[in-house]
Amino acid sequence: MPSKRTGRLISSIKTDKKGRHVIVFSSTEKMVLDDDAYTEVPLYVGKELSEDDYLHLKGLINESALYSYGLSLAIKGCYSEKDVMDKLFTKRPHDRSVYDIIKRLKGAGLLDDKEFADNYLESMDAQNYGKKRIEDDLLNKHRVDPDIVSKLKFDHEPTKAKKAAEMIERRYPSLTLEMKKRKGIDALSRRGFSYEVASLAVSSYKEDREKSQKELEKVASILIKRYSRKYNGYELKNKCFLYLASKGYKSEDIERILEEYL
Repeated sequence: MPSKRTGRLISSIKTDKKGRHVIVFSSTEKMVLDDDAYTEVPLYVGKELSEDDYLHLKGLINESALYSYGLSLAIKGCYSEKDVMDKLFTKRPHDRSVYDIIKRLKGAGLLDDKEFADNYLESMDAQNYGKKRIEDDLLNKHRVDPDIVSKLKFDHEPTKAKKAAEMIERRYPSLTLEMKKRKGIDALSRRGFSYEVASLAVSSYKEDREKSQKELEKVASILIKRYSRKYNGYELKNKCFLYLASKGYKSEDIERILEEYL
């Protein structure tokens, strides 16, 4: 019984500027193959591809395109193995060739989570982030093997925290010392430093008394206007006092300013 005609008769085979093989069919359809795919099936002008050969070559093209995408990600060096895998599956959901591509990239030394973790640590160190933030990112965001993360060395936590603390202090020139330290510790904790390291880093904070008193006057004025819509007398004064105390102002300064404004 004669084989079924597919209509995919090869009319020409050319090589493009990138060295790829361009197969042109009589229907004007084109198929671009790299060297590996080109040698998978015997191809010549006048040959009519069977459906199986055609689908096989299309599959190789798709895999080649996916590999090229994975390769471009791996070369950047800013993705872990799981990062690249996720991006490949986003491009081609449920395509099991993703696993083969990851294996090829690892075999070529282009995907190495140990190297990625070392580079990530170096980058985050330079931005003055702490141990907990870096470990959390590697484990939960980039899903690096816990054994790799556990072997990272964090030798400069106090120095990094000190640099970050100095930057944070500049944001709050008019705060009281207590509030400045409180905000500094909170910010350093978010950056991944332990409470002990953060507390030590803000120990050198100083209060600009003149600026903090001007800020107290400003806050008290706004507060009194707001609270006086609902409270008066002792209740108004008590509400204002409690709020200002929560902001770290000293009781004697609060009493003085409230006596002046009320």
